Amino acid sequence: MYQKNRFSLFIHINTLYYRINKIEHLLELDLSRMDTRVNLYTAIKIWDMLKCNRLLA
Repeated sequence: MYQKNRFSLFIHINTLYYRINKIEHLLELDLSRMDTRVNLYTAIKIWDMLKCNRLLA
């Protein structure tokens, strides 16, 4: 699953796993759950849209 991502990021597979685990720990999320990934993706898209429209500082 992560092979394609690691090649596009030009990083070792262990580095990718480390970063994913670090994100899960910092955000206290389980990224293996689809609903968590959808919620995170939606939040990031809303954040980007608000920043684009200068509604966020």
